[in-house]
Formats: sequence, C-alpha cells, structure tokens
Amino acid sequence: MKQTNERLCALAQKGDAAALDSLIDNNKSFIGKVANDLFRSMNLAQSGLNLDTDDLKQAGNLGLWKAVTKFDAARGMKFLTYAAPAIRNAMMDMVRDAFTAFEQRMVTEDKDGICYQRVSLDDVLPGEE
Repeated sequence: MKQTNERLCALAQKGDAAALDSLIDNNKSFIGKVANDLFRSMNLAQSGLNLDTDDLKQAGNLGLWKAVTKFDAARGMKFLTYAAPAIRNAMMDMVRDAFTAFEQRMVTEDKDGICYQRVSLDDVLPGEE
C-alpha cells in the first residue's frame, strides 16, 4: 500500500531514511514536470549554462528534502502544496548560480552610442598561479 506524502514526511522527520527515499520517489514525476517546464520556459538548452533537466531534478530533490524538515502537518496543508515552492526555488537557485558563474561577454550599445562590456573579474584581475 502506497503511503501518503504526509505520512512519509512524518516518518522522515523521525529519521526514517527509507520514508524519505519513498517520498522523493512518490514525487519524482512532479519534480520532473517542474524541471522540464523550467528548462523549456527559460530556454536553458540554448543558454550555454551546461544545465540539463537531470541537474534541475536533482536540485528539486534537494528542495523537497529541505521542505521535509519544516513541514507541519498540523496546519492542514498537503505536503506537496507546501514543498512545491521549495522545489521550484531550489531549481531557480541552481539556474541563478549557473548564470552567476557563467563567464559571458556581452556588448550592448545604448542610445548615446556608449558601449558597455560585461567582463568577468577573472579576466580583469591577475590570476594566482
């Protein structure tokens, strides 16, 4: 018999590793859907960030895992309703970190004809070798 997310979460909060694994397994299709939607909507395939949906799914699993410790069933909310923002936020954090780490040069020209170039500090500061 498949246990509810709420029951598995309660067991996981008590240290039951198998319950945590089952909780992640029960919600892998939801995590996969969020990862696929985010990957597509942000056009990550063309971004050059070297992120794929598996990376996002892993981040989503971590978001779900973090939600377990803070979930309070007494509030009457479904676990997945509570965990969904944490799952998405973990994925967005990964994308944001990848953008920050990505060394991209971008030249733009404003209306006054002044050019700005975005450079990485690694390109400007002398490296320690």
